[in-house]
Amino acid sequence: MRYHSLRQLFLLLAFSVLLESAAPVVNACQCGPGQTVLDSFEASDEVVILRALSVEKAPDTEEEDYVDGVRSTKMIVEKVFKGKLRVGEEIVFGQGGGADCIWTFDDESVGKKYLFYLRRPEKLDRTYLPSQVPGLWFAVGCGRSRGLADATDDLL
Repeated sequence: MRYHSLRQLFLLLAFSVLLESAAPVVNACQCGPGQTVLDSFEASDEVVILRALSVEKAPDTEEEDYVDGVRSTKMIVEKVFKGKLRVGEEIVFGQGGGADCIWTFDDESVGKKYLFYLRRPEKLDRTYLPSQVPGLWFAVGCGRSRGLADATDDLL
């Protein structure tokens, strides 16, 4: 009986190893310890308050490739704390993938305001971005970027 149990255990382990090696590799978001406001400010190219103007939906045939079917979000700059962006300038954000630490938007995002600590698009490592379209901005979900309603500490 003992030999039979060991054989079953070995087969189970072998099967799980085979199953694991056949599974696709997924990069998931894992946030480290948070930075201070000053550290985040200094590490960012742009620190701005933005308001979401609209979301661009993906065509029905591509909708499943985007979180909430959103391909991009158009934002308007309302206040600049640091950087080259100007009040009234419109910029477009690519949609995050959900588990890749990049901000995701939905229909309810329109009209909401955000405090974002950003890197300029030309400085981003595009290898890991969900969209390779040049010029798109991306906000990182880990860190100090957040909805304006939750940014009281940063604004003080």
